Amino acid sequence: MANLSWQDLLRCYDHVEFSGEREGVLTIANAEVLNTILSIDADEPTSSDFNFYPMTNISGASIGDKIAVHVGAPKLSIGVLAQNLDGLLSAPKGFLEFPARFYVIDGRLSDRDTSTPQFKSYRAVVSLIKLLADAATFLDREEQKLFFFKDGKVEVPVRYSAANLKFVEIAAIDRLVKQFEDPLHRAQKLTMLSDAIATLVRPQSEPVRFERILLNLDHLASSLDDSYRLFVSSFSYDKIRTDIENANLDFLTRIHKTFVDVQGQLLGIPIATVVVASQMKTATTCGIEAWTNIAVLAGAWIFVIFLCASIANQFFTLSAIGSEVERQRNRLESDFAAVSAKFVGTFNSLANRICWYRFVFIVIAVVGLVGAAFASYAFSSLTTVKLAGCIW
Repeated sequence: MANLSWQDLLRCYDHVEFSGEREGVLTIANAEVLNTILSIDADEPTSSDFNFYPMTNISGASIGDKIAVHVGAPKLSIGVLAQNLDGLLSAPKGFLEFPARFYVIDGRLSDRDTSTPQFKSYRAVVSLIKLLADAATFLDREEQKLFFFKDGKVEVPVRYSAANLKFVEIAAIDRLVKQFEDPLHRAQKLTMLSDAIATLVRPQSEPVRFERILLNLDHLASSLDDSYRLFVSSFSYDKIRTDIENANLDFLTRIHKTFVDVQGQLLGIPIATVVVASQMKTATTCGIEAWTNIAVLAGAWIFVIFLCASIANQFFTLSAIGSEVERQRNRLESDFAAVSAKFVGTFNSLANRICWYRFVFIVIAVVGLVGAAFASYAFSSLTTVKLAGCIW
């Protein structure tokens, strides 16, 4: 394929006198146009993709000549050629997306002229549709249709015309879109917008529902503003602070309970490990002293094993509490970003307390194991008889 771009094709379009649906007369105004049409004529794949080629032999063409050309719609991936703005809107996904490359024959407008009033309105409507897609339950991009659900399904085909764009109030779209720039309560505001749209368009027939939206942008913005004010009337700084304080108290209680659950076993550590070692007797023969020492040592290790199992269980409990604390912190930062900085210290304090309790549990486990090791050392020092001989 010739090394040509959409810009090369635009230069040709600019010098075509369109005389029919797929016909025109190209004036070879300069060397760039001449080189482009010669390259297209010499490369069949390019002429097929561009759907633009001379209809006569142009081997001897020169600057200033006029030649008959076939002018059709190029491949969509290359660009869009439309007779007028309505034709541009009717291009695949043209109602949902502002095309990156296009040429409108009427008025000779292209993607180089996007500052015109109607193109500004077009871009504004596309930004509105993106917002409506977020508010809708579903957007069918192939059918270019929005679906809302409120007391049943409400379908809104996204259809509008160049005439509609002349009357679009860009300021009203900006007002509506700006209400969603703040991430605070965005999900709730989208739900409010969805309900307002469903209520607005339900009485209308499907073909005019989107036009109804464009004609009532101020109404939608005001309705959303009123709904949001009603929503935030139940939201206050004091309410958030009360909820955070209650959650903090609940987390502290649950964290403290993990220590209380093993607290009763702590007094047993010196008794079951160090103190019991004093109950061991010197055992040089297989007798009551040897069996007493074995029983004491076994009791010490059984206690320590159960203690370590209990501590491991508390570790899992602390991990679950830590995950819940982190979830609550993320929810605070997501839903109440404006005031989250005032309360995030509470969650940091809870996280530090969880780390502290984990350290305490590790120390307890180590002390228990050291005590059991001491009991084992005492046993080996006092019991000199070979136990295998006592058993067998």
